Amino acid sequence: MERTPGKTKEERAAHWSKIIQEARSYPAGVAAYCNDKKVQKNSYYYWFHRLRPVHPEWKEDLSNSSKVEQTAPSPTVAGETEVVERASRRTLTAAYKKRILKEAAASSKGQVAALLRREGLYTHLN
Repeated sequence: MERTPGKTKEERAAHWSKIIQEARSYPAGVAAYCNDKKVQKNSYYYWFHRLRPVHPEWKEDLSNSSKVEQTAPSPTVAGETEVVERASRRTLTAAYKKRILKEAAASSKGQVAALLRREGLYTHLN
């Protein structure tokens, strides 16, 4: 691993501040800058988080700036998984369990896993 140039903390901070400024303005993005300039991403983010408090211009998070604007969540479509803030345990009826077991018995070996994924059943049936 290459050591950061500079004998003092201030010199090392100035070196990384320059690298971070260049990376943030790199047209292809920070990851591409790190790859092109042979800068380790772990080192970049270590120094970024360390120096960010003294650089107010870095407060804007670039990870979302070039992506699609945030929009209101779309209503769930039938069959789409909805994520709730606090998960609750499902209660499966006897009729549902019977139907799933019947489908699993009639399915080929490779189709059982697809059936379980489709139904959201992974490790056990309730």
